[in-house]
Amino acid sequence: MFLKLIIKILIFNLITSLNQSFIFTNMITPSRLILKSHNKFQDRSFHGVWNLKDDNNQTSILNLCPSGKIESPSNLNNSLYGVWFTDDEEINLLFLKNKCMVDKIYTGKTINDSIKINGIINYGSEDSDYSGKFSLEPIFPSLHNISKVIKKQKDIVDVSYITGKWILENLVTKSIFIINIYENYTWENSFSNLGGIWNIYDSDNGLDLTSGIRSKGDYIWLWAQRLGTKTKNRLNLPSDIIFNGKIIKISRTYFSSEESPSNENTEIKNLATKINGSLIYSVEDPEISESFYMKRYWDD
Repeated sequence: MFLKLIIKILIFNLITSLNQSFIFTNMITPSRLILKSHNKFQDRSFHGVWNLKDDNNQTSILNLCPSGKIESPSNLNNSLYGVWFTDDEEINLLFLKNKCMVDKIYTGKTINDSIKINGIINYGSEDSDYSGKFSLEPIFPSLHNISKVIKKQKDIVDVSYITGKWILENLVTKSIFIINIYENYTWENSFSNLGGIWNIYDSDNGLDLTSGIRSKGDYIWLWAQRLGTKTKNRLNLPSDIIFNGKIIKISRTYFSSEESPSNENTEIKNLATKINGSLIYSVEDPEISESFYMKRYWDD
């Protein structure tokens, strides 16, 4: 999820601030670094002491901390010399040179059903050069709190579940809008000039505003664009707004027309009827401080 991405990046920046000499030469932004939890094991499974070995049989002992730091157990000062994070099926370790720049990047995957990791080594953060292979094994496996990801059952929908007229309410400002969501992946509120584009996505994959793929999912985002087409610039908006919501209710509805349901007709259609979510202000510098809900609006 987009919220998870923002939190991860904030944690990443917090870790860097723990050591004043730790400076990245290239800024890490959401468009360049997509972070998600591991798809099989919860992150706490990887906390602990590990034996790192490269293909030259050189070994080192390191500690993967819950904060995301990589420390050397033999260093009494516990100074930071790397950062680790998970990204879907990958585990990434970034090691620093002279505590001021990225030196090596280790990218690996778990082996079979264990937390043992195999992967490749690259030099540098930009235009990386392949350096070899590595393996990573826990030194005290019994001390690792190995927890697998339990995927909850979710309702997956496509565009046909979403299109139509909705009531959208900001639960903080109490502002209420009636919006139309169209099959061409645009939406609008003709009264407030609020509108833009929208899409569905699967929460397992995370939110990606750049994707042009029209797929199925259990989440929806509506992007209220401040600068739209030449005829629909919405300059009254202080910034772009993203309504990122989870589809929490699906109903089987009888239809007498495209506008309203009826119990007197044999035509039945599955529709998303309620969505809960958060507002994200600005794409460049995201801020989440408000929530919203959506429910179907039926004309009389």
